[in-house]
Formats: sequence, structure tokens, C-alpha cells
Amino acid sequence: MSLSGFLGLQRAVIETLTSDSALMAQISGVFDEPHRHHALPFVLVGPFQASDWSAQGLNGKRWRLTIRVFSDKPGDHQLLALADRVHDRLMSVPLVIEGGHVAAFSFESLQTLRDPDGVRQGQLRFSALIQTL
Repeated sequence: MSLSGFLGLQRAVIETLTSDSALMAQISGVFDEPHRHHALPFVLVGPFQASDWSAQGLNGKRWRLTIRVFSDKPGDHQLLALADRVHDRLMSVPLVIEGGHVAAFSFESLQTLRDPDGVRQGQLRFSALIQTL
């Protein structure tokens, strides 16, 4: 898995989230590119950051990824409920990545933000250790 191998991780995350019918019933979609035309709420996968995680006899990368949940409902109730659903789904379903093995996948943090236009955003950060096969 090269530096451009983030596409495999991105694909696995999007497939895992979109296969959750309960989540999909609550949002307009899971996207990899922000568009002003998406109906709220929705989930945005990315950005990503990669660093080396190689050792003797092991070729791997540490990927840090941010998954953003957007909502326009007042208060944080909907936003946090959706963030919980995204977190629980990603932590309970093994990610399958072409050309790599996910050695570890962990949650790092959640931050909530309020945009001036009233849109609320939850930024979930995860770390994935991926060994190249």
C-alpha cells in the first residue's frame, strides 16, 4: 500500500458506513468531497494523514483520518447521536483493505464545532495501522 493507498482505506470506511442501514436512514449520504448541495445531515470522510509505520520485515503506514458529521439541528443532540453511530460502526466492523491488513484501528478524539451559519460539525479522528501485504 503506497502513499496513494489511502483510497483503499477511504473506500473501506465509506463501504462500512454506507452498509449501516440505520445510519443511512438518518443522513443524506456519506461523501468524500464536500458539496454545498448535500442535504443535511451528512458524513464526510477525510482528510487523511499518513506516516511511516515500518519495522524490520514489516512495511506499513499509520493513517490518521478525520470523519466529519454535519447537522443543522439546534443543539448537539443530533450531531452527537450521529457521531456515536459512526464511531460504533467503525469500531465494531473490521475494515477490509485491498493490498493491506489493518493491524489496529482506534478512536482518538471527537471535537464539535459551530459554523457561523448555524451548521454544526463533529470531527471524529481515528488512527489505522496498516501493514502492506
